[in-house]
Amino acid sequence: MALIGASGEDPAPAPAAQVQPSAPASAEPAEPEADQPASSESQADPDPPPTQADAPARPGGDAAGPAAPPQPAAAPPQQERQEEPAAEPELTGFIVPIAGFWRARGDCPQPGALITSFPGHLPGADREYRFGVHEGIDFYGWASCILINDATEVRAAKDGRVIRADHQYVEVTPAEWAAFERAGWRGEPILDRLRGRQVWLDHGAGVVTRYAHLGAIHPDVAEGGRVAAGQILGRVGESGQSAVWEAPGSDLHLHFEIRIGDQYLGQGLPPAQARLLYLNAFGIDP
Repeated sequence: MALIGASGEDPAPAPAAQVQPSAPASAEPAEPEADQPASSESQADPDPPPTQADAPARPGGDAAGPAAPPQPAAAPPQQERQEEPAAEPELTGFIVPIAGFWRARGDCPQPGALITSFPGHLPGADREYRFGVHEGIDFYGWASCILINDATEVRAAKDGRVIRADHQYVEVTPAEWAAFERAGWRGEPILDRLRGRQVWLDHGAGVVTRYAHLGAIHPDVAEGGRVAAGQILGRVGESGQSAVWEAPGSDLHLHFEIRIGDQYLGQGLPPAQARLLYLNAFGIDP
């Protein structure tokens, strides 16, 4: 994330013997031999007179010789200034990516989608059927103080650029699900299919947000385009899950991730500590 000092004036002119012949003391016209250096100066100085190459360089060159080559003195400082450290990822200023109707319950003190405290919905939760861990946070109606259905809108958590939008997503079939089970749920291609229909936003400095299991994606959301915080990305769904054919509508939720490079926010931490990082990202007091 040095300039060389100069007086601002041209260097001192070369000695007269280097630039022009000495003028004779008399007013007589100059003879041809006057083009040669004065012999008295040659005797006074035992060293040979300096050549044009030895003369101080002048800006723009000298009429008696070629112009001095340009000096790239300022280039190294410019290169040094360009070698700045990469920008630090900004992990605050996000908004909750789902807007639903408040469920007025005793454990829901205020309207809006709250960050669940249920361990199984948090980063770092065990996922035995995938031989891995949960890499994001889930928004279910019963755990987030909101009513969720297939019309619930998902919104951008921050300004960003769309780097993925699965408009052509095809649902996982029962045969494909069985193949995943035989493979032990291993491998990123399988895990990516299980996330269902997705949108990814790039927020700069290596920060990316993922929105998974979407039921639909807004037609204005396209790869390469930009979106503003709060802009509608699509609707909640259950894509990528077996509920699609086993019990439609029974697993509606949003899976949301904040990622930094190739890691997810809260990686290596217990779920309760990872939750605190999300609360901080959303500006919510613990």
